[in-house]
Amino acid sequence: MLDSWIPTVVGVFVVWVVSVSHYVFEKKTQTICNGFVAIGWNPVAQLFRDQIESGELKGGALSVYHKGELVVEMYGGLADPHSTLEWERHTLSQAYSTTKGIVAVVMAMLVDRGLISYLDPISKHWPEFAAQGKGSITVEQLLSHRAGLPVIDQDFSMFDILMEPVKLSKILATQKPIWEPGTQHGYHGVTFGLYVDQLVKRVDPYHRDLYKFFHEEIAVPFEIDFYIGLPKEENYRCAKAFEFSLFSSDMLIASRYYRLLYTYLTDVDSLINKQLHNPPEMKMDLENSPLYREIPCGSTHGFGTATSIAKLYGILASGGIYKGKQLLSKNAISRLMEPLSVGFDSVLRMDVTYGRGVTLREVQPSGYMFGAPGAGGQMGYSDPSHRLGIGFLTNYKSIFAIGDDPRYLELEQAIYACAKE
Repeated sequence: MLDSWIPTVVGVFVVWVVSVSHYVFEKKTQTICNGFVAIGWNPVAQLFRDQIESGELKGGALSVYHKGELVVEMYGGLADPHSTLEWERHTLSQAYSTTKGIVAVVMAMLVDRGLISYLDPISKHWPEFAAQGKGSITVEQLLSHRAGLPVIDQDFSMFDILMEPVKLSKILATQKPIWEPGTQHGYHGVTFGLYVDQLVKRVDPYHRDLYKFFHEEIAVPFEIDFYIGLPKEENYRCAKAFEFSLFSSDMLIASRYYRLLYTYLTDVDSLINKQLHNPPEMKMDLENSPLYREIPCGSTHGFGTATSIAKLYGILASGGIYKGKQLLSKNAISRLMEPLSVGFDSVLRMDVTYGRGVTLREVQPSGYMFGAPGAGGQMGYSDPSHRLGIGFLTNYKSIFAIGDDPRYLELEQAIYACAKE
């Protein structure tokens, strides 16, 4: 038993040593920070400025809404170091899985309008989905990552969303659950958005896809600068994404990810391995391709500003009304704060709490904030108890993916300190 752990210990030690060396010698960049801060919120702005100027955050943006008002809008660093293009107020950046929280709002709106129920079997709206024993899987089980569909067995491409929608629909409908639906939860990293898109098309009276429904019913009327699938004409203001390195200084404090990395590196049949290899684009360096960015995937392909994310969640944190228009009812907002899946995630190999399409985090003295973290440190959350909406985006990704990026957590602590004063 002990012998089986020796390679793991040695591997972790090597990564740690190289990480220390990388941290000591990694290049620090001189950058500029700009933005707006309301009276009483300067500690948050100063901390963000410190992160930018020290190189801890090489590029990104943070925005906060409190009681319906924008109180922090900071941005800085480089959107593209190769051209020395700086982050600006209207710089867009990929939100990755933070997109899922936005998609949860779409589903909540459809429920609010009586077009679908969380308790509906998916097959009620999509009969073909009942194949392979999926007839009783509910909308709620899908949204809370309990459907048993975290991976797809048949090969498919992310580009099928645009190029082969009928083929993709058949592949999704005929997939067999990996586990008995409802018995456990595991992150549906890509499939979450694919299945939701199929539902939206079928329950929307105009049969719009997820991208179009969001754009016409939320983005435009509520003035949210966010896209699910980036239009080609918006690429000029999109930050260039940079992957994290296993030899970065992040690895010094990312011990909770060691189990996941070990599983990924040693078990080709693991769920995380399958999830990151199908579709194949998940392993390709395509993030900065306009063609790839254009794919309207509700799991990963959200693009926006930190302010747009904070604004959306700020509206929800303040009752769901904006300029006389109702985004969601108070009941719909309350339902987003209810935990449905708590504990060990069988894909991510760590504890995570999910609600109806959202990830939940506990707040003091009680209750939850709801939203979604994203790969590399992205964050978007609503906290109705403190009337806060928060958005954080960076194009310099870290290993952190579940709301635990130290850069963000440091800022969040300052946000709550100001909100309570």
